[in-house]
Amino acid sequence: MPIVYLATNAVFLIPIVAIIGSFAVVIAAVFFKHRQNQLRHQERIKAMELGMAIPPEPAEPARRRRALLIAGILLLSLSTAFGLLSLLDVAPTEHEGRELLFPCIIFGCLGVGFLLSHFFTQTLNGQNGGSPPPGSITSYKPPSPPPS
Repeated sequence: MPIVYLATNAVFLIPIVAIIGSFAVVIAAVFFKHRQNQLRHQERIKAMELGMAIPPEPAEPARRRRALLIAGILLLSLSTAFGLLSLLDVAPTEHEGRELLFPCIIFGCLGVGFLLSHFFTQTLNGQNGGSPPPGSITSYKPPSPPPS
């Protein structure tokens, strides 16, 4: 009897643990990203205090653009699969089989958005792979001291 009781209660625990776990992952990612930015900022302050050259900010890697492209292609493929499944679904009434059109539209719009983001980051950053333009503030190099 206790095993059946545990099995029925476990059904309700699985979604609760999944939701709490997903929130924990997001909070941990935000915390570690903030900590990384904080350490980078402290490094820059320490370099300025010591009179050293400020290390340049790292440019946005091309890996992000590639991830946007892959996500866009995958979501459009998923959208196409849902669309084909809803078209191929042989339903006895006209309203059945349209349940798959909603995720098809959502995934299709997300895929188009990721692909547009991929191409707009290329156009906005130019062809230099995401590095800042030559005259921007992130490409600042302090003047060298005059020779003695």
